[in-house]
Amino acid sequence: MTTRRPLAAEAAEPVAEAEIKLEITAEAFAAIARAVEAHGFTATGEEEIVDHYLAYQASEIAGFEFTRVRVVDGRSYLLTEKRWTRDAEGHPVRLEEERPLSPIEFGRLLPPDRVVPCLAKRRRNFRGMIDDLPAVISLDRLELPGRTRHFVECEVLTTPERSRETRERLVAWARANLPVGSAPEAPSMLQLVLEG
Repeated sequence: MTTRRPLAAEAAEPVAEAEIKLEITAEAFAAIARAVEAHGFTATGEEEIVDHYLAYQASEIAGFEFTRVRVVDGRSYLLTEKRWTRDAEGHPVRLEEERPLSPIEFGRLLPPDRVVPCLAKRRRNFRGMIDDLPAVISLDRLELPGRTRHFVECEVLTTPERSRETRERLVAWARANLPVGSAPEAPSMLQLVLEG
């Protein structure tokens, strides 16, 4: 397991994050809200999000590990650390720690003269159940230079021991119940930022 400095003494215990993120067409993006509501999900609102990546590194296990500050609607702040470990059978597991930040803490971590990679997106969230799992489905729209990109993400918080099985269930559910066709799994948002 990669060792990184904890976020802070008051940070929550890490949880395993099982998710699937797909890049979809504008047409699928427009249709998914109706599809998830038909499956009992409830819309919980839209957010303007700006993610600031304070530190990041390629993981020896999978993808990236990073520390991020998320600014939601310009007035609330979340500090998140995501890292990789392995379960008892050696499968990759993504761990997440997250806690709110005060405006003062935000200012200390990200003063005006500190330039870090960042990404802005518009997000619409839905909460509901995938089988017996409490889940969040998010629709993200990114306005990038010369292009708009659309994504759907299904996420469940679980335990490291159940992470792989849970992710397989999410993939099967999304492919069977959402109008995503053969949409490819998306790169991470950090990867999009770094690719510029």
